Parts: sequence; structure tokens; C-alpha cells
Amino acid sequence: MREDLESLHRRKPPAPFPLTIVTGFLGAGKTSLLNALLRDPMAAGTLVLINEFGEIGLDHLLVEQVTATCW
Repeated sequence: MREDLESLHRRKPPAPFPLTIVTGFLGAGKTSLLNALLRDPMAAGTLVLINEFGEIGLDHLLVEQVTATCW
């Protein structure tokens, strides 16, 4: 157990990565913006996390394509 703790303390932190948070009022165009950005080839390999609030969630249905890859 002690070796595991020592190993954990020697481990380097992961490299930082760019993060963008899109927020706004209902009807502000967040999903349209997201779809436009995801159509751009430069967005290949982009992770998208959709966190919806409210009684009825629709954004996950409106994003054009969702491909999940677990590694």
C-alpha cells in the first residue's frame, strides 16, 4: 500500500488541455454554434460533453452526430 502512495506522489500531473465552455439562455444559439464548430475538420478528435438542465432535455438530440469512444 505504501508503495502505491509513493508512486502516486512521484507521478507527474497530466498536461493541460484547451477547454471551452458554451453557456447561454434558451434560444441563444448554443446548439447551432456547437453544430457549426463540429462540422469543421479542425474539430476532429474533439470531446463534447452536453450537460442539460431543466425538465426536458433536447440538446443531445439536436447535435448532428455523436460518436462515443472509450479508451
